[in-house]
Amino acid sequence: MKFGIGSYTYAWNIGIPGFTSPEQPMDAFGLLRTGIRQGVDVIQYCENLPLTDLSGSALQDLHAEASQHNVSIEVGTRGIDAAEIHKLAELANQFGSGFVRLVIDTEQSKPSPSEIVNLLSPILQGMGGVRLAIENHDRISVWVLACIVEELGASVCLDTANSLGTMEGVNEVVAALAPYAACLHLKDVKVERAAANLGLNVRGTALGAGQLDILWALREIGQAENCESVIVELWPEWQGEATLATERAMAEASFRQLTHFGEFRSGWQLA
Repeated sequence: MKFGIGSYTYAWNIGIPGFTSPEQPMDAFGLLRTGIRQGVDVIQYCENLPLTDLSGSALQDLHAEASQHNVSIEVGTRGIDAAEIHKLAELANQFGSGFVRLVIDTEQSKPSPSEIVNLLSPILQGMGGVRLAIENHDRISVWVLACIVEELGASVCLDTANSLGTMEGVNEVVAALAPYAACLHLKDVKVERAAANLGLNVRGTALGAGQLDILWALREIGQAENCESVIVELWPEWQGEATLATERAMAEASFRQLTHFGEFRSGWQLA
C-alpha cells in the first residue's frame, strides 16, 4: 500500500471555480515536485487537475520524472463519460496503476442506482482490466454503493469524511466499503457545536488534528488487502489571502503524520 497526496490535497493552490484564482496556480508538474519533496510514494490526479488536458509529450515527461523518483501516478475523474473514463484507463495502464477513481455525480447529472449500473456496465467492459473505483460522496448511501459495486464487479475509493453528507459516520463507511476499497482518501475533520449549541459544524483539519482514528482506519483498510494507495485529502476553509499558505502547511503536516504509520505498511499487524 502506497502513501501519497493528490490534487484534492492542494485544491486551493490549484484553484477552485468561483473563488479568487492563485496568481501562480499549481499545475501537474508542480504537484509532482511537491510530492517528490515530501517523499511520497504516489500522486493522484483527479478532475480538478486532469491529466487528459496534457499533451502526449508532457505526459511522457511527467511519467519519466515521476519514475525517476519512484513516484507512482494515479488518475481520476467526475461524471459518467465513457470516452473520458476509457482515456484514463489507458493512462492508468501506462502509469502502472490498477484503477481509475470516479465520482459519479456532477451538477448536471445525478443518476439513480439502477441508472448508474446501466451506464457503467458497458464502460467497464472496455477498461482493459483496470478497475473502476467509485468514491463515496454526498448523496448515495454507502450500503447502496456497496450493492452497486457488487453488481458491477467494481471497486471503491473510500473517503473517510464525504459520507457525513448522507448522515453516515466513518465506522459505518468502513464497515460497508472496506472490502471493495482500491484506494483510501484519508481526510480528518472536527465536528463542533455551533453558536448557542444550535447545530453542528464540520471543519476540515490537518491529519491528526481532528477526530479521525487514523491507525484504526489504516488497519481496517489494510486487513481488506485490496487497497493500493492511501491519499491525504484536506478540507481547509477559505480564509482569503491566507488560504494557500494554510493549505500548504496542512498538507505538509498531514503527510508527516501519515508517515508515522509507515511501519504498518508491511503486514499491517498491530503490536
